[in-house]
Amino acid sequence: MVAAARLLRLLLALLLSAAARMAPAALPPGRAPFGSVLLPQPVPGAARGATAESWRRGKLCDVSRPPFSLRNASNGTAALQLAIDTCGDLPDGGTVLVPRGLVLLTGSLWLRSNLTLRVEGALLGTATGSMATAASIADAPMVYTRRNSLMVTAHAGLINGGRCLRMKRQPTGGDDCAEWRKLSNVAIEGGGGDGGSGGTLDGNADDWYKVFAKRCGNLRFRAAI
Repeated sequence: MVAAARLLRLLLALLLSAAARMAPAALPPGRAPFGSVLLPQPVPGAARGATAESWRRGKLCDVSRPPFSLRNASNGTAALQLAIDTCGDLPDGGTVLVPRGLVLLTGSLWLRSNLTLRVEGALLGTATGSMATAASIADAPMVYTRRNSLMVTAHAGLINGGRCLRMKRQPTGGDDCAEWRKLSNVAIEGGGGDGGSGGTLDGNADDWYKVFAKRCGNLRFRAAI
């Protein structure tokens, strides 16, 4: 028993030492616990992101131009989703472009296949633009999704992929969606337009959950949208 306890302590010490060596030397600005290691770009995978210029293939939906015509600090949810629906699911592909310098407020968005979402500016969660009331909760509507390895009805994220189109009549306790809208060939990327740094996706999750907690009886939740 003594030898087993010593061996357990030794293994624990080795694990803690390895974890310390793997920890990033410095974290980026903000409160999220993201590491500092950058993946090589473009990330291999979707053909839409195969090269730095892949986003230029197919139809272009620049959300700063008609028929979208979004301006800084505006609620862009409806126009952004319209741009996604317009440029998505096309045989030749398409790109929704948030150009450099454009900062938009948005609620939950649902991507489509054969699409690049290129954010050179910024998309900020909470389309209402205010965390003072519970109205901002509607920015993330309830959907059937996966949370903590379970299929449940919960608030949507900021950027979403597949969506349940039809639920099963009889719950099974597993995946109770009878029909999913599944995606393929999707890329989300930044870019500085004329050589500047990349764009920003910020779900404003900390502020969103403060309002959510007040509305739901001061429950303690902490997660990122």
